[in-house]
Amino acid sequence: LKNPQVFYATVFNATQIDGLRSLKEDLGIKEVITEFKPIEAAQKILENSNANINHVAGNRAFYRASEDKIQLPLKEQFNSEMDYYSTALHELSHWTGHESRLNRDMSNPFGSIAYAKEELKAEIGSYMLSAKIGIDFDPSQHNSYIDNWVSILEDKPSEIFKASADASKIVSFITALQEEKKEELEKQEETLEKELDENNKESFSNIMVGAVKQMENNELKLEQLQKSLPSLSKNIELEELRLAILKTQDTLLKQDINESLKQELQELTSILTNLYQDIENADTANKEATEVSKEETLYTQNTYLAVPYQEKEAAKRAGAKWDKKEKSWYAPKGSEINKFKTWSIEQQELKSMTLTGDAITQAISSFKEAIEAKGLLLEDEPIMDGKIHRVPVVGDKRGKKSGAYVAYMDGTPAGFIQNYKMGSKDNWKATGYEFSNGLTQEDYDRQKALNQAKQLEQDKELDRVHEEMALVSQSKFKEANTADDTHPYLVEKSVKNYNLKIDEKNNLLMPLQDIEGKHWSNQKINVNFKGFEKHAKKEGNFFIIGEQNLTKEKELIIVEGYSTGASIHEATGKTVIVAVDSGNLLAVTQALDTKYPNNTILLAADNDKQYNAPQKLDQKNKIFYINKIE
Repeated sequence: LKNPQVFYATVFNATQIDGLRSLKEDLGIKEVITEFKPIEAAQKILENSNANINHVAGNRAFYRASEDKIQLPLKEQFNSEMDYYSTALHELSHWTGHESRLNRDMSNPFGSIAYAKEELKAEIGSYMLSAKIGIDFDPSQHNSYIDNWVSILEDKPSEIFKASADASKIVSFITALQEEKKEELEKQEETLEKELDENNKESFSNIMVGAVKQMENNELKLEQLQKSLPSLSKNIELEELRLAILKTQDTLLKQDINESLKQELQELTSILTNLYQDIENADTANKEATEVSKEETLYTQNTYLAVPYQEKEAAKRAGAKWDKKEKSWYAPKGSEINKFKTWSIEQQELKSMTLTGDAITQAISSFKEAIEAKGLLLEDEPIMDGKIHRVPVVGDKRGKKSGAYVAYMDGTPAGFIQNYKMGSKDNWKATGYEFSNGLTQEDYDRQKALNQAKQLEQDKELDRVHEEMALVSQSKFKEANTADDTHPYLVEKSVKNYNLKIDEKNNLLMPLQDIEGKHWSNQKINVNFKGFEKHAKKEGNFFIIGEQNLTKEKELIIVEGYSTGASIHEATGKTVIVAVDSGNLLAVTQALDTKYPNNTILLAADNDKQYNAPQKLDQKNKIFYINKIE
């Protein structure tokens, strides 16, 4: 100092405190050990700032005020994570100087005194932030400014206090952002709890979709969401909870989610599944503990019954109706459940129709062969418990399950096999088996009726899911933006856009309709990807390029994919029907032929000469199939 000043300080020798109890012990404060995670804290600071941070290969790190953007080298280019976050916090300190924040002068050129002052403020600010969260601070990264800083301080020593004051403002501003984010998360928790009120329980699955989306965008953590879940046991319907689980699992199947989010979604799925089981168990216990008369309980919808032939007159007298199309009896909506108790699927007690040990083995082996013949992939023997089981198929990506099967061991083993990728669904029934327990024809008829009723109820459930996914598909397409001819897929295939749209992941969306014009699903298309809305109906649905009113057309050209269809339309000017894949060609062709019997139907395909393409003839439908070998 130029002018010496006198000050006094009271000091003591270190030996004077030997053996003294700590202040915490005197005050009765227990030591709290917390896990210290500086890297995680630094990452949260960057995320909560919402700063625009770009990573570019190279050795330049800077903040550009004109674009309000931070540029950093790739994370893997730094010697350590500590070095990366130390640099990032320095640039974030500059970021606070924007006119919309602390409004410092950021327009000074490199090498100027004013520029060096800003660097000094950012350096002190990043040092204070690093010290606050435990990040190692490396001042050597800014050695080039030392001469300017020394010059500034020699000329005006008080600049260090001004720089420190501005650095304190930087730290306070960034810290305040963390508090704002914390308050925002707390408000989100409160909002979630309000939305789970009894009056809104039907929207729980939609709430969970929004919550999962927030987790994808790093706007919500599982720990915040989890605080709102306990109240569900009193407010939520099992069906809504089931939908929430399915939609969370759909997100898990996405290919582009990071490992951290994947783990959180897996944990969330487990939590929801356990909650579902708890509620279901509680409901079951309540039903068993409470004997409530069913005399006045009514069916809320037409419900199929297991009526054997010998008992059809009794069922008819009770009020059962005959479904001519499905060839099965059903209880009409509004009728008393108790009147049909004898034939209801849920309450009917049937004799076990057990096969011999060898027959069981043969049935399972036969069903497995049928499954694998349809392109489904099994890790073990098929499970024949009457429930739907999802499995991958040939050509599926990791985690994808485009196949499903159901099989019953009651009576004659039977079931169905479905390959969603190929658009096929086939019934299966074991043949050549005899029952070993002396069952009568009446027992057999009763079991047959029960199996038929079960199948019809499952078909009704599948129809319900298809209707639900149709609404989802329609909504997605309506909200999507219109695509143009510059999309990478269209450019690669050298075709134009014909009424396609584009989703948030830059996939083309092609709406699929049935013969009556109802929109059931969307196909997602990109350069190296094609997919469909999960659980949506595909069989018999198609996309039209050209004239939408098919009654005006004399010829209908059917193709598999969009690019083939667009190429043919552009070459001929004719209307083209896109059936999306070979497994759907037959269903689309039959639907069009039934609706427009006087039209000429042509099936067109790519001339892939480079492929060795064996052909086979479907004798039943008189249609050639060409299996392209890639």
